[in-house]
Amino acid sequence: MSQKRGPIIVIFVIAAVFGVSWLSGRLASREPAPDELICILDVRRHADTTKGFIFGYNYYLLERYASEHGRTASTRLAVTGENAADSVLAGVADIVVLPYEGAPVPEGMRIVESPDSMCIWGVRESAVELSREAAKFLERWCADEAHDSTLAVFLDVYNPYYRRGVKSYISPYDSLFKAAGEAHGFDWHLVAAIAYQESNFRIEASSRKGAEGLMQLTPVTAKFVGLENVLDPAQNIEHGTAYLERMWRHFHSVRDPRERLKFSLASYNAGYGHIRDCINYARFAGKPHAKWDDIVEIIPEFNMEHVQALDTVKTGRFRGLETIAYVDGILSLEKEFNRICP
Repeated sequence: MSQKRGPIIVIFVIAAVFGVSWLSGRLASREPAPDELICILDVRRHADTTKGFIFGYNYYLLERYASEHGRTASTRLAVTGENAADSVLAGVADIVVLPYEGAPVPEGMRIVESPDSMCIWGVRESAVELSREAAKFLERWCADEAHDSTLAVFLDVYNPYYRRGVKSYISPYDSLFKAAGEAHGFDWHLVAAIAYQESNFRIEASSRKGAEGLMQLTPVTAKFVGLENVLDPAQNIEHGTAYLERMWRHFHSVRDPRERLKFSLASYNAGYGHIRDCINYARFAGKPHAKWDDIVEIIPEFNMEHVQALDTVKTGRFRGLETIAYVDGILSLEKEFNRICP
């Protein structure tokens, strides 16, 4: 196959198999770097997905494996309806992570199982060296002294309101919450509370509005803050916390730090434009607007047609009930997380 015709044929095959036009466009736009490991997480069918952070754990393992071998892991979620194993067989990806139980093994694929029964990595049968390296890595990892404690954290899915006593951790991402909180001036328990409220600490979480990842950043917000990989926990937490700090800066005139935080959280959830409209409307109507509870009082009025017609309302209708509950929920979670893990 000539170099000129190759990309066209490959793109055609991908589109036919997956039916995903954006994927083919992305593949046509760049070639993987020699030290880049292309990986796909396809474990939505895993029987224990609801009982543990299966996506997060395997993302962590892929990053660790790539790093140990002097490579970088470029990992994405399988697209709905996609047979990710075909991407590996076609040479588009190097590793696909499959459900541990009941995963069909396509012809031409070599399976590498983790001794801890938490994942199956599929590679091309011809990728003998890769399969050997992966098998050795997983064996070493399961024998590592850090394995049991790390796995325990990734398996510990809970409702914080039902947790009793004190523990040494809240989630698998506590160190990232602490780093982001320190960098941007927030209590790390607050950052953790946002992540739990947004995604229940699941890196694969997505919303109907297109928000993704631990901190549930929309594509527009992700682009605004410079987030490239929404699946990556470190990037998602860092950029999500940076975005909260941006909202905080908008409310420099609010003297009380706790009130300022409430306005910032409301803006994180609803967008600064809606909260700005609320403040401007309250000012226009001669009503108090220095405290979040003042805004809560006037939010129901935003459903009225005459309010929508005012020049002070720039961003349209704002029901706001979800945002009110969001702010209350985050502050309640922050308090609970401080109790669970001081």
